[in-house]
Amino acid sequence: GDGVFLRFTSDNIFTRGGFELNWLCTDMIPVDYLSDINTRSEFEGLAARNNVPGAMEVLEVKFVVLNINTANPSLYFMNTKEFEFHFYFVRDVLGAYSSNSKWNDDSYFFDSRKNIAGTMIAHDTYVPSNDESNQGLYTVEFWPTDPVSAELTVKTFKLIDQHFAEATGRLAHFPASPTQVTIYENNKATFESNDVKVVLSEDLFGSVTFSPLNLG
Repeated sequence: GDGVFLRFTSDNIFTRGGFELNWLCTDMIPVDYLSDINTRSEFEGLAARNNVPGAMEVLEVKFVVLNINTANPSLYFMNTKEFEFHFYFVRDVLGAYSSNSKWNDDSYFFDSRKNIAGTMIAHDTYVPSNDESNQGLYTVEFWPTDPVSAELTVKTFKLIDQHFAEATGRLAHFPASPTQVTIYENNKATFESNDVKVVLSEDLFGSVTFSPLNLG
């Protein structure tokens, strides 16, 4: 089937059906989410393929951060094969919300929001213009119409960076809309002082010479 199967060591914590367990062997097991992604195989185990503007059939892993405006936010890398929408994940796995409208009110559009929902995308063919030996990039992205503040973007990025060892040195925030680009341009000092790498579309997709419109 399409379920996710990951290999764990004794320090991994996983969940299934809402129960958090320490796995003490290296068998392949299905999971609903990971709290850390240490290897490419773990990323691929959670990832689904999607088409985004400028890139076809890329791997993406969706994430949720609960209690983003507190000292102890909780990060969940979702099994994106099993859960297409963030709300279904927080409802069915975390049991945190039963109302979609309440989830939306608490998670989008406002600086005072309680949660953050986003996506990490693997751009495996990306080659930075200043370092052609360092191919590949993972981007942290938000819903294009969501005006996530610079402060919340920085906090989310740094949290992901701490728990996504596979992306060390190859993680960047991608502003996915003119609104988000404006937020970045008006707050460059905030991003730079917090060591948050930002990649814009002209750089991210500048080396793409062909992008199929229909894979069928």
